[in-house]
Amino acid sequence: MSIKFKELPDWHFNADEISAGIYKASAIDSQRRSVEKIGMDPEILLQQCREEALEIIKARGVSTKQDQAARAHIGVRHLS
Repeated sequence: MSIKFKELPDWHFNADEISAGIYKASAIDSQRRSVEKIGMDPEILLQQCREEALEIIKARGVSTKQDQAARAHIGVRHLS
C-alpha cells in the first residue's frame, strides 16, 4: 500500500505485509532521508512514519520548498 500526505509532498510512504499479520511501513524523501516501522497495524505504522518525517524536517531545518511547506504546516519557523 502506497500513500502520500499532502503536508509531506516530497516523501513517499509505503506499507507491506512482510509476514502473516506483520507489516513494515517506510518513508523516504528525495534527499534519501528515511524512516521505517514494523508492527501489526499498517495504518498506525504509516502515521508513526509520518510523524517521524515531520520531526526530521523540524530538526534538520529547511532544505527544500517541500520542507518549508511541511514546516509551515506544523507551525515551525526558521529564523535567519
